[in-house]
Amino acid sequence: MKQAPRAKDKRAKAIAKTAKTIVKRMARQKAAFLRALKKTCGEVDTSAHRAGVGRTTVYVWRNDDPKFAIAWDEAITIGWGDFRAAGIERAMEGSDTLWQTWAKAKFPGEFNDKIELILNKNETFLKITNGITRIMNFVPKERHQEALEAFAAETGVVLRAPGILLPKPENGE
Repeated sequence: MKQAPRAKDKRAKAIAKTAKTIVKRMARQKAAFLRALKKTCGEVDTSAHRAGVGRTTVYVWRNDDPKFAIAWDEAITIGWGDFRAAGIERAMEGSDTLWQTWAKAKFPGEFNDKIELILNKNETFLKITNGITRIMNFVPKERHQEALEAFAAETGVVLRAPGILLPKPENGE
C-alpha cells in the first residue's frame, strides 16, 4: 500500500525538523561541555556530567569532529591559564594552600618551594630570594640550570633544588 504524496511530505518534514532539533541540542551540549571543561581544567567526567551527556559521547564527538577536538584542547589550555592567574592573584593576597598543592601537582617543575639556600655571610636573604624569583619567573625553564649556576657564581650562594644540583664552592662553604 502506497502512501499518499501528501503523507510522504509530512513525514519528510517531521524527520527534517527532528534532525534540526537533534543538531541544535548537540551543539548546545558541546558548548556546555566545553565551558565545563574549561572551568574544571580538563576533568572530562565532571564536564560531561555538567553538560548532561555521557563520557563516551564526548569522546565520540572528539574523534569524529576535528574542530571540536581543537576546541577541547583550547578549553583545557584556557582553563589552566585561568586557574594559574586566579592562583597567582590569591597567592599575592595571602597563602592559599589548596592552590599551591594543585599547582605543584600539575606543574611540578614550575611551582616548587623546595629550594635550599646556604647563604654567604655577605649576602642578604632578600637579595638572594629576589634573584631566584626573577630566574624562576622570567628565564625559560630549559635555561633555569644555567641561570641559577651563573647566579650562584655571582653571589657565592650554594643552591640545591630538585632537578637542579649546583656544586658547592671550591672553598668548601
